[in-house]
Amino acid sequence: MIKKIKEIRYTSKFERAYRKLPLEEKLAAEETEKIFRRNPFDTRLKTHKLKGKLKNKWAFSLTYSQ
Repeated sequence: MIKKIKEIRYTSKFERAYRKLPLEEKLAAEETEKIFRRNPFDTRLKTHKLKGKLKNKWAFSLTYSQ
C-alpha cells in the first residue's frame, strides 16, 4: 500500500525559482508533482529522505539535473 501524502511544502527559494520558469517548465513541474501525489516513490522522481533538521521529511527531483 502506498502512503498518502499529507502535505507538500515549498521552500521560498523554490517558489522564487518557480515563478521565473517558462510556462512549459511550470507545466512539467506540475505534472511531476501529480506523479508524486499518486506514488511518492515512483522511480522517475528520485525520492530521497532529507537530513539534519528536516530528517523526517522527503524530497523529490523535478529533473535529473536538479
